[in-house]
Amino acid sequence: MRARNGQFKAARHFLESISAPRLIIPGNHDVPLFSLFMRLLRPFGNYNKWIEGLGAREIIFDEAAIFCLNTINYLRHQQGNVSREDLRKTAEWLDAMAGVPWRIVVMHQHLANVPWRRRPGIIRDAAMIVNALAEHKAHAILCGHVHYHNVSPASDFFPGVKRPILLITSGTATHKRVRGREGETNSFNMLTFTADQFSITPCYWIDEKQDYIPGETKSFTREYFK
Repeated sequence: MRARNGQFKAARHFLESISAPRLIIPGNHDVPLFSLFMRLLRPFGNYNKWIEGLGAREIIFDEAAIFCLNTINYLRHQQGNVSREDLRKTAEWLDAMAGVPWRIVVMHQHLANVPWRRRPGIIRDAAMIVNALAEHKAHAILCGHVHYHNVSPASDFFPGVKRPILLITSGTATHKRVRGREGETNSFNMLTFTADQFSITPCYWIDEKQDYIPGETKSFTREYFK
């Protein structure tokens, strides 16, 4: 919550228990909030010490390639930022992955607010970023930060986007802070890829079952993105 050593130590212990390939990027709570000295001079100091080496910034499977961006602006506690240089590198990566059926970009902050739940932190120049990633044929942008599950075409928020691209946000998997619709519980998204179809299934925690139970799946074929 406050980028302290003890919190990162616990996070590292949790992440090391996951044997699958890990993509890891910082969130806005991974830089100090109250320690201005650390925030200005070593904003990612504790993150780099405890977490950075545990995961990759990209994973390439047969059916999907996934690329992560660090969108944290340590001068602003919530609002995200994508630099022009990072956007250029992401576009080049997408071009290089043209032979992979599905191309996904991941960032922490969100690019748009749904009407039923507004959250601060929208990334600057969101319309330009969405258009650039769509132009280089990304199929979806995954975001956290908002603490609710949603799947929407980017055109719902940016009518001028020239190619279909999805904006997907995730709920809160392990923390008591849940900000979805009234009555919503902890959740995470499960993404499934085949050569011709991409599916997103939210999985919700059910106390009575003491387990996560799949919710409604949304699926998109390659035809949708043409």
